[in-house]
Amino acid sequence: MTVAVPTKDQLLARLRSDDDKFKIFPTPTEDQVGHGTVDLRIGTVFLSAERSSLESVKAWEPEEAGRLFRETQLRPDGSFAMHPHQFVLASTFEYLAMPLDLSGLIQSRSTFGRMGIIAATAAFVGPGFKGSPTLELVNLGEVAIILKPYLAICQIALFTADEKKVRPSRYQCSTRPKFAKEPT
Repeated sequence: MTVAVPTKDQLLARLRSDDDKFKIFPTPTEDQVGHGTVDLRIGTVFLSAERSSLESVKAWEPEEAGRLFRETQLRPDGSFAMHPHQFVLASTFEYLAMPLDLSGLIQSRSTFGRMGIIAATAAFVGPGFKGSPTLELVNLGEVAIILKPYLAICQIALFTADEKKVRPSRYQCSTRPKFAKEPT
């Protein structure tokens, strides 16, 4: 099995092609595309974990955790303060349509990582995935960090794949952050 990282020119050509099944909406600008990577921005919906009267959440019943979150919908010019050690779900502004010959890993961009913001703990985006990936964000720093919609907070590193048929993700076609679903 050979794994290859597509070049910037290959990615741009695929994204601009009407016939290619690899799509990102809206189409990234040339400066968002790197060697094997595409910068992804955060959207306008944040689900922040809040202290709760719940003593615990059962890992085998993750939908129960939804009660721990408060939704914040921002206007495009709004901002969100992420406090130290706070955990937040957000989604990418971009909607991805992955073909069967590409897979990806979402990773924090170093600029934000050096401030303490870590993005995407469930980072694999498989062949055939369609949707706006949910990002699990945590502020590991000691001060609040202000986030604004459309900041390029993470990137997807792309790799070749060779899938003939895939089983759709449980989070397929989502366009906003999603709570955990029961493990299968």
